[in-house]
Amino acid sequence: MLKHHEPELKLGRNLQKMDYKELKKKKENDLHKILAESRDKLRDLRFKDANKQLKNVREIRRVRETIARALTLLNSKKQTTKNK
Repeated sequence: MLKHHEPELKLGRNLQKMDYKELKKKKENDLHKILAESRDKLRDLRFKDANKQLKNVREIRRVRETIARALTLLNSKKQTTKNK
């Protein structure tokens, strides 16, 4: 049977590099989803790289940058809520 889930974020290629401006518009819940998907993508890329199946190694860097941006935004949102 098919289960009804929340609509997933269809990121695909956008996940590789998301600008700070794009991420800043997202809600905290969406940032957590992006972070989880980015970490999964990074893990897959590392496995492909280890098995010499990855053609574009720079993709790893782009995903790591997206993870860093998402974490930065989550931490800044957390600090702004503490200060209020």
